[in-house]
Amino acid sequence: MPVVFIRLEELTFPEIIEILGKCAITIGMHGSILILNAFLPRDALTIELYPYGVPSENYTPYRHLANLPQMDLYYASWEVNI
Repeated sequence: MPVVFIRLEELTFPEIIEILGKCAITIGMHGSILILNAFLPRDALTIELYPYGVPSENYTPYRHLANLPQMDLYYASWEVNI
């Protein structure tokens, strides 16, 4: 499976939607840009990365998005614990 790094600020909104519509897995930092996961295909996986000291259990909007009826997405979080 190829890995593609994209810089959203260099793309138009339709280009972003087209790319996300073909993704099987996305990985991104915790933040509002993850709302774009709504455009992922069914059965896609999103991994939300949390910065050090930010507990993932306190911030769940994208986990809830993935679990909405008919979204059929998989969600995982990763946080640094030192």
